[in-house]
Amino acid sequence: HGPHPARAWAAANGYRVGAQGRLPAEVLAAWTEAGRPLHTRPPRQGRTGQTTAAQAYRLLHAILATAVLDGLILTNPAMVKGAGVVHHAERETATPDEVAQLADLMPERLACAVWLAAWSSLRRGELLGLARRHVDLAAGSIRVERALGRDRQLHLTKTRASVRTVYLPGPVVDLLANHLARFVGPDPAALVFSTMAGDPVNASNLLASFDRARAAIGRPHLTWHDLRHTGATLAYQAGGSVRDVQHRLGHATSRAAMI
Repeated sequence: HGPHPARAWAAANGYRVGAQGRLPAEVLAAWTEAGRPLHTRPPRQGRTGQTTAAQAYRLLHAILATAVLDGLILTNPAMVKGAGVVHHAERETATPDEVAQLADLMPERLACAVWLAAWSSLRRGELLGLARRHVDLAAGSIRVERALGRDRQLHLTKTRASVRTVYLPGPVVDLLANHLARFVGPDPAALVFSTMAGDPVNASNLLASFDRARAAIGRPHLTWHDLRHTGATLAYQAGGSVRDVQHRLGHATSRAAMI
């Protein structure tokens, strides 16, 4: 038998475990809650890398153009045609039935996160940063004010446009109400999505569970971020304008909402 998969998972997620010996009960419980991942998630490559490279090239071109104007160099050497342009591939989206299937395949504490991601279009960090005080069940809305960062700390949203109130369809409000009753404490500061100990959800655990769910429904290329695009598509289909969807997504301009 090889090493227990919970050992590698625990080490990758900040738990202090030895190379051998019995694993602590709390580590096994956390691993089980995370969906019993068999391996840690490798870094993703793809659209984000292309966008970052294009942005870096545009910045370099602008710096060198300024150097030409200042007489420091004769010509701008950054003249690679198309290097600063990103051609966005058509975004993957899920159908409402697929969203329901994905949610059913997630750990119980994370099932509602799929529903909210698809029907609210919140970014992953915004979703994981929600507290009970941000939810208004009577109005059927959630208030976005902050996000959980990669450092697993809560930060205020980076732009004014990201601070917004998003309204949900009635059935999704009912699902959220049930989730709050089962998994969220009464404290207004209690996180909507948390571990059994009340700590922020580790994004790698969320994505590992989502990987298994998307494979099970035959959508291996669907990403968590594509749930956000699913929500935008559903909003357009419901009759939302570009401005409506721009606000719902928390974009400062309409360009990203149109993409």
